[in-house]
Amino acid sequence: MSGIWWFGNVRFDESSGNLQVGSDDVELDRSCQRILGVLLANAGQGVDKDALLRAGWPGRLVHENSLAKAIGRLRIALGEHGERLGSVYGHGYKLDVSAQLVTPEREEGLLATVGAALSDTPGRRPWLAWSAGAAGMAAVGVILSSSESVAGIFGTPYRTADPIVADAPDAIGKILWVDDHPENNAFEKQYFEKRRIAVHSAANTADAIKLLAIYDYKLVISDMGRGDDRLAGLKLVEQMRQRGDATPVVIYTVRADGAKAQSAQRRLVADAGARRLAVTPQEIRSIVVGEFGNPSVR
Repeated sequence: MSGIWWFGNVRFDESSGNLQVGSDDVELDRSCQRILGVLLANAGQGVDKDALLRAGWPGRLVHENSLAKAIGRLRIALGEHGERLGSVYGHGYKLDVSAQLVTPEREEGLLATVGAALSDTPGRRPWLAWSAGAAGMAAVGVILSSSESVAGIFGTPYRTADPIVADAPDAIGKILWVDDHPENNAFEKQYFEKRRIAVHSAANTADAIKLLAIYDYKLVISDMGRGDDRLAGLKLVEQMRQRGDATPVVIYTVRADGAKAQSAQRRLVADAGARRLAVTPQEIRSIVVGEFGNPSVR
């Protein structure tokens, strides 16, 4: 049965393909619409890649890279809920949310109830146009996912998201740079951005994993050690591979002393699943721009 999916402040109408996050209408291409519908129908469960490929591109033979890119677009489209769309190692993807499918009639009744609550709540008069507002959206999502009453919902203010730092509009792609001292990479970051490569930063593995769940990165650069952990970069790669994330990783660190130590360093990097080891600014610049086809300076 097709209908309207709700979770949190997200509304997705399967029949029209319309996606709303809070008060914002978010445009989705047809493949993403179909994939999102399948993920929601199996919310909380892994869906294998073949099923998602068939849903997104029916009757067509498409490489799974197209699916990975569509998943990346969906993560961005879902905003703060994008991190709930994760990889299932060796299987496919899972949207880990509690979603409710309702009929248009059921939704209309809920929206009318929320609208009445908003107009009758002291201090809420400016929200009479609730149907286009984040408060009305969030309230319906809460009602559908819990036993919360309408009166109880409006007793607590809603958290607003932090401002989004946008990439340059002409960016050809993005990389994630994981380093607890990002100031040391300012020159290289500027070098990449001049070539229309967006650079996102994370100071630790936990933040990196969250960003990887949301964005579709062409490449990850990580230092070898962070803080007291001399192998933090390798542990990041291992976590990524365990999650089914095959994004290429370059470990950027200082060259070990002596041929034996250098050989061991390269072996550790390869065994962890990283693609390359870079030990000079020239190497890291060459690797990154090569990954993007040596783009020209803007």
